[in-house]
Amino acid sequence: MLAFAAPGTTSGNPVQWRVEDDGNGHFYEAVFVGTFTTWDIARALAEARGGQLASITSAEENAFVYELIRNRPELWSHTAINNALGPWIGGVQSPDGIEPNQGWGWLSGELFEYQNWFAFGTPDGEPNEGEGGESDYLHFFMGNGPEGPFWNDISQGAWDIRGFVVEIEPPPPPPCPDVSGDGLVNFIDITSILTNWGTSSAYGDANGDGTVNFADITAVLTTWGMVCP
Repeated sequence: MLAFAAPGTTSGNPVQWRVEDDGNGHFYEAVFVGTFTTWDIARALAEARGGQLASITSAEENAFVYELIRNRPELWSHTAINNALGPWIGGVQSPDGIEPNQGWGWLSGELFEYQNWFAFGTPDGEPNEGEGGESDYLHFFMGNGPEGPFWNDISQGAWDIRGFVVEIEPPPPPPCPDVSGDGLVNFIDITSILTNWGTSSAYGDANGDGTVNFADITAVLTTWGMVCP
């Protein structure tokens, strides 16, 4: 189930990175919270929406997520030297990681292989641990520009980060209630349910709750015509 915006936040609608578009099937949503939002607050709000801060593991995924935030000026603030500070995502550096670019990981547990640091490998590049050991959290960033698809390491609360990107996995599909075993949800399953009414028979328990009853009829009717493996 996809959540709506929490009080005090504004967001676009969740957008699915569809499998048929070579995506992962997950939903992403860019959420504005307010000035100086910490990574911990963003994490808690993302979890309250049924997901977690986005984990970005490919250039394609990064491009998809960036499209959700690049025309959302309320999600960006700017420093005195015009660096653009964008929303939080789910990257975090382990306390024992070697600074500045070791020990990074995603909240999802996915490998931190794809990276899109701003100007990586240059004197002004990221990550640079620019705050003396506290720059352990990941957000979108652009140096000397209005906005951009790159990343920066930053500390909590020191800079004006205004929102986050939440990633939400879709719920699993309902179990196939083909109790007759013919590979199709149809009237034969209704007959099997009625024949085994009130028992715990697998030939009638379409929803798997241990009892053959009206819930099993509902399970069949709501998936009528489904082809089951």
